[in-house]
Amino acid sequence: VKLLVNDGKVNSTQDTVTITTTGGNTSPVANAGPDQSVQMGATVTLNGSGSTDADSNPLTYDWSFVSVPSGSTATLSNPTAAMPSFVADKAGQYVVQLIVNDGTVNSAPDTVAIAVAAGNTAPVANAGPDQTVAVGASVILDGSASRDADRNALSYLWALTVKPTGSAATLSNAATAMPNFVADVAGQYVGQLIINDGTVNSAPDTVTITAGVGNTAPVATVGPDQTVAVRATVTLDGSASRDTDGNALTYRW
Repeated sequence: VKLLVNDGKVNSTQDTVTITTTGGNTSPVANAGPDQSVQMGATVTLNGSGSTDADSNPLTYDWSFVSVPSGSTATLSNPTAAMPSFVADKAGQYVVQLIVNDGTVNSAPDTVAIAVAAGNTAPVANAGPDQTVAVGASVILDGSASRDADRNALSYLWALTVKPTGSAATLSNAATAMPNFVADVAGQYVGQLIINDGTVNSAPDTVTITAGVGNTAPVATVGPDQTVAVRATVTLDGSASRDTDGNALTYRW
């Protein structure tokens, strides 16, 4: 800026002043994400990725609990991550605070409330995929994919609700996740699974096992080609040969 002054008769020499402006810094804005409602025992994932900085500076995150239900020992998996998590171990309300920093100043805090219900969700039974086997095969049922949203321990109750006429098939242990039985007669078997989470039963789920009397030709596998020295002892290996019907194999080289 240039300045001249005049005394009514004559001007002064000019003088100047220079003003240099800098970009300054705008405080970032924390966004702790939307409020949530979950069941007790659930893993809660917080989300601060919606936080912003007008100057486009990289942000660091600082999460902390403002309040938790009485008796809770919940801890954040990583309080300096954009998306930490914790296990809602007690029913009630959790309030979590987020402050972000742009390398110069902190944001104002933002909070998110998580309401945790003590109710129970019925478990879901999964009796596994249908199977096709040969008569005489040992069939393994698999309910290990059954699940419970509340993460309660599960108990299992299997039953063979359908068997071919004349079958004496019985389950090895109906109270395990993976019982087995022998398909002793050709035809269709139906296994039913009901699970319990300690409070309520699931709806039943079923799996169908079809046992056939046909035979599938076995497949011989003689092993990989080999290169050896003269007079070396060569061991051939047919152990990878297989039979889809599960029959015992004999070998002829």
